[in-house]
Amino acid sequence: MSTRSADCVWVPELVWAKDGEVRTTEFRIGGRDFHTVATGGLPRLAWKQDLNTRQWSVTVFDESILR
Repeated sequence: MSTRSADCVWVPELVWAKDGEVRTTEFRIGGRDFHTVATGGLPRLAWKQDLNTRQWSVTVFDESILR
């Protein structure tokens, strides 16, 4: 399965240890799960932020990061 054909809701977990005890902590931003949507047939877009103006703009998606 890949995001080309399936919508997925998921929660990453951080596994960490302290004083010899291993713990697991779910990672959510603002209390919300992550959602990955199907991308089959859709263009890939990337965004970049100008750190001076804090404005976002579309840029070329680097396909090499997927390999």
